[in-house]
Amino acid sequence: MILTESCIPDGWPFPRWMTTLSKISQYKSYIYRCIHCRACRFCYSGEPDRVGYRDYTGILTNCTAGKKYGWESHYGSGKMWIARAVIEGTVQPSEEMADILLRCPTCGNCQIQCENNIPTTEIIEALRAACVDAGVQSHEKHSAFLQSIQANNNPYNEKHEMRTGWMQNPEDRKADLIYFVGCTAAYRQSDVARSTARLLEKLGLDFRVMRNEVCCGSPALRIGQVSVVRQLIEKNLEALERAGAKKVLFSCAGCFRTFKVDYPKYVRKLPFEVVHAVEFFADLLDKKALSPSKPFSQKATWHDPCHLGRHITAHVKGRASIESSEVKKFRQEWFEKPRRLLRSIPGVQLVEMYRNREDAWCCGAGGGVKSAYPDLASETAQERIREAEAAGASSLITACPFCLTNLSDAARAMSSQMRVLDLFQLLEQTV
Repeated sequence: MILTESCIPDGWPFPRWMTTLSKISQYKSYIYRCIHCRACRFCYSGEPDRVGYRDYTGILTNCTAGKKYGWESHYGSGKMWIARAVIEGTVQPSEEMADILLRCPTCGNCQIQCENNIPTTEIIEALRAACVDAGVQSHEKHSAFLQSIQANNNPYNEKHEMRTGWMQNPEDRKADLIYFVGCTAAYRQSDVARSTARLLEKLGLDFRVMRNEVCCGSPALRIGQVSVVRQLIEKNLEALERAGAKKVLFSCAGCFRTFKVDYPKYVRKLPFEVVHAVEFFADLLDKKALSPSKPFSQKATWHDPCHLGRHITAHVKGRASIESSEVKKFRQEWFEKPRRLLRSIPGVQLVEMYRNREDAWCCGAGGGVKSAYPDLASETAQERIREAEAAGASSLITACPFCLTNLSDAARAMSSQMRVLDLFQLLEQTV
């Protein structure tokens, strides 16, 4: 599939001939909606009630960069002021601006909390892209993984031919169901890939893993490097077409978000269905095709990955001023899917962290933060570990290889006894 500018709707990504000002101005009507109420820096949390979506029993700061640095510019509302200043010409893209913008993991809390439905995550990424287009030098860590993506099709400086090194005898054949593994699971968290594949095999499902899969492009998109992504999208779409894909399965929250939310902005409509493994296996659970039988006697808590949680529900919700009952129902049910899977495992006692679902505290790794600002990523993840401990959990479960990596690193750094596990590893062990 050949990608052209005509495939791209207004607003994202922007044609290369457009000026930096024009790119940000695409969001002008949203940027000027910001009344600086500062609701974007908080979350309203606690246990969800039985009938409503949220129980407004407490308010906590839920912006990772804002909490650490304290300056208004690091909160969502401050970034809307930056965008407004760029539009009005009082501020120009600079290294200082880029440094502030890139300390945000783009977790999406500010967008979810905004009562004016401002797409803050998109605007922050557009500001980052504006800095790139203005010639602002990339952070050295970002430059390194961008070079690796272009040279090796992955950000980890690993050989492309080793992408399926975790598999025995990967097959080159067509299949309706394709498991898109992603770079982190392929090269750094291979147990996630292996367990997901084994679980599919145990359930008797016909699927295939592609050896010619390449990076989905999420790492580049999140830091504003839009031009790097086009070739990756084309490679993946061509590979999936040759593989006969009718449904593409993801165990990586970031890859799923990129295919679900970003790819259609380039190609209008994908020629296959995209599904995250959480919803895929939850559906099998409902159909009695998945039935864990081996016990896992642990008090466990669920960490909602931002790319699997807020980013998806915000996308489904869109920018409508009034939310439909169907969207409300989707948002409620979406966050229950992983929890139902956990409850289906004998012996699991599920407890909730104080910040959960759309109000969840970010692991701190996304948006290029873990590579460029490791201290911020570690401190953020350590706060999440402490929250899991406070809930009385002995195991912290998630479904994002990047969250798994950062939370595991944090637990080791603070000598915590918390076990950080992947949901699909757990399911494979108990089926």
